Amino acid sequence: MSGPSDWRRAVVHGAQVLVCPDCQTPGWTDGLDRCASCGSTALSKRLGVVVCRACGHEDAGAPTPAPAEPAPAAGGTGPETGVAPDGPGRQGHLSEAGGSSAPGSGSRRSTPAGPQRAAGGPDPDDPARAALAAEVAAAVDRVLGRG
Repeated sequence: MSGPSDWRRAVVHGAQVLVCPDCQTPGWTDGLDRCASCGSTALSKRLGVVVCRACGHEDAGAPTPAPAEPAPAAGGTGPETGVAPDGPGRQGHLSEAGGSSAPGSGSRRSTPAGPQRAAGGPDPDDPARAALAAEVAAAVDRVLGRG
């Protein structure tokens, strides 16, 4: 089956995400990043640059936070936090764009690289994350002709 998708592309905290139809409840756009030029939420991210699809403004800097964004509760999940919940029936409803987000597909939201781990974040020593990292590295090597 092909055609228009009910999933919506958005940028949250500087990361491009896909939002499933179930998460598109009234007010779901309140937590999305906005264009610094026109205030639109119609943003996409390509090669590290956030581009407004409404006015064409490009921003390689920090994202413009949504106005009056509520602080997430400790360990908060869901579309309001930009983190996909891990609970049954909700896994993968908000995912990095370009990745599979069906429950049980093994998809995981990526986290910024660095020596420190966010509180409540995924375990960087998780064998599944290591396997995914190796798979991505091999794919990059193939694309760049290094392997």
